Amino acid sequence: MTAGTESSTHWPTIRKDVHNLPVTPNLLDYEQTRAGFAWDEARRGLSGLPGGQGLNIAYEAVDRHAAGPRAHKDALRFIRPDGTSHSLTYADLLEQTSRFASVLRGLGIERGDRVFPLTGRIPELYVAVLGTLRHAGVFCPPFSAFGPEPVRQRLQLGGGRALITTRALYRKKVAPIRAQLPNLQHVLLVDAAGEPEPGTLDLAALMRAAPPYGEIAETHPQDMALLHFTSGTTGTPKGAIHAHDAVTTHFATGRFALDLHPEDTYWCTADPGWVTGTSYGVIAPLVHGVTCIVDEEEMDADRWYRILAEQRVTVWYTAPTALRMLMKAGAERAAAHDLSALRFVASVGEPLNNFSLLALDQIMNNAATLRHMSGGQFSVPLVIRMTTGAGRQLAAQHSHSLEGWYAHIPGLRILTPSTLADARGMLWTALQDPDPVLIFEHGSLYNVAGEIDDDAILATVARTHLAVIVDEGWRSGSISSELSARITESAFFDLDAPVGRVCSAEVPLPYAKHLELAAFPSLERVVAAAREAVGAHG
Repeated sequence: MTAGTESSTHWPTIRKDVHNLPVTPNLLDYEQTRAGFAWDEARRGLSGLPGGQGLNIAYEAVDRHAAGPRAHKDALRFIRPDGTSHSLTYADLLEQTSRFASVLRGLGIERGDRVFPLTGRIPELYVAVLGTLRHAGVFCPPFSAFGPEPVRQRLQLGGGRALITTRALYRKKVAPIRAQLPNLQHVLLVDAAGEPEPGTLDLAALMRAAPPYGEIAETHPQDMALLHFTSGTTGTPKGAIHAHDAVTTHFATGRFALDLHPEDTYWCTADPGWVTGTSYGVIAPLVHGVTCIVDEEEMDADRWYRILAEQRVTVWYTAPTALRMLMKAGAERAAAHDLSALRFVASVGEPLNNFSLLALDQIMNNAATLRHMSGGQFSVPLVIRMTTGAGRQLAAQHSHSLEGWYAHIPGLRILTPSTLADARGMLWTALQDPDPVLIFEHGSLYNVAGEIDDDAILATVARTHLAVIVDEGWRSGSISSELSARITESAFFDLDAPVGRVCSAEVPLPYAKHLELAAFPSLERVVAAAREAVGAHG
């Protein structure tokens, strides 16, 4: 923010002396940077393939660093479950990703073929991402915690030809559905140890035997590089394509949004199964030549503070949920560690100051837990009633709806009335319920007091001889039906065309955004009704 500019929120602006900062920020003046920003200028921060033969994410993230002074710098530093670490330098990463690309070529995987991982945050996953891109394949990362059906959906929709996974995950999530995936030709186990499962291959053995790959595959900036699937909470998962030219955005946002500098030690806690974990846990930091921390274990407050301190993390990118869990663990946990190296913390996914999300930890979660853990001995007749944000995608995680997000809490009842009558009945029932109840109501269910200026409306009709009414209510029993009746009764002979009405579809109010937009009056429908009225007039 430019010095002297007031914040648009109620929070006071935090002002810092740039000269006292350990590193000069890449974004010193937002307005000035925005005015002078150009994508062509951002592309000049990249190298491009040798000889001007195109653009490849793997080359920008690995090769150009491995060929220069950063060759023996740690690119990826993995923290094992026992707390020990092991690293891959940029030179190591070049060698490993070249071997993986050679394995793909030996298996007949061709340009544009889809390669899927199903692993935790282990070195083989990161090598597979960049090795696939080096071979001009398309990498499609699902979340390793998905069950067999979501895995099948994504493999089938994405046309997966190769899958990298572990023995345990293969047995649990892939073997039961393998017969339903005729396109899946190769399953590579990272821990086969010389004895792969029937119908699978030993990745480590293939890597050891792989011949040199040679020059990186030529890819055009618009060639497909990544295929990310949505969560599937709003229906069949949708695949979003990232081309190789997306690395330009990764580079620019890594520079300005994450303030990455080559000397940084950077930690993104997101799993590569989510788009953030691939874009900003793998590509953006490596493109900037930083050292990336990867924790192979799950979230634990003491462990995370220990990693931040011991690895001297300078830039940390995590989720609001994680920050709330650390806050809940207590400030004394943080005070026990030296976090002085940390200069920048970024967050993504939801507003940090959203009342609904704060209420989960501070009110609803405690209330529900008290009722649930006491086996019903304690009554917690708490009712919170609010307008849902799901229809406008103000939910906690991308397309997740708030009611679905809260519904996983034991002992908490979730009500989502779709009509005013339901809302009234549910509120009465909730007030009698010994369980804590959270009621999500669509904003349009609320009655708003007001008056209709008949004289102004009739004067307009007398002047234009036309009337088109837009109403977010249903056609039956709505205010538009009352207005139409008044106009027809009092100004019938002034009308040159029937009264037009644009109303909502007569269905229960939907919560998914695309259904809500389809149900409510749209600009296109209003324009069409106006044109119909004018056409009838003339």
